[in-house]
Amino acid sequence: MLVLEWLLIASLALRAGAALVPRTGPGRRVRTGAALAVAVATGLLVAVAGVRWQLLPAALVAGVVVALDLAAAGRSSGPRGSARGRAGRAIAGFVAVSLLAAPGWVLPVPRLPAPTGPHAVGTDTFEFAVPVAEAAIEALPGGEA
Repeated sequence: MLVLEWLLIASLALRAGAALVPRTGPGRRVRTGAALAVAVATGLLVAVAGVRWQLLPAALVAGVVVALDLAAAGRSSGPRGSARGRAGRAIAGFVAVSLLAAPGWVLPVPRLPAPTGPHAVGTDTFEFAVPVAEAAIEALPGGEA
């Protein structure tokens, strides 16, 4: 995995851990900072390296997380749920981040060496014509060559 992909996964894990903090006071700044880290990591990954298909779900979830956090930033809300409920949400977030990162580990993109031989590398298309077969097809009723 690329460094920027690790940064995206780490920022998503940070955001999942931010669920442990209450939404009021300093906790609001922690959640906003974690959402900002996700936004920056996603932006850097897309702008610099592009998104490989293995981490496309993680990038999409990151976009949804940032959008939801920005929508919730303007609202004032008290602490949501007990510490036990916040821990459950954080654990669910960590499991989700692990599942989103799994394709990047399980299905890595191979890095092939540059060609070093004297011959060009590529493909070519050949079309073979057999005049005897074309004549036989034309002889059939309704046959076209």
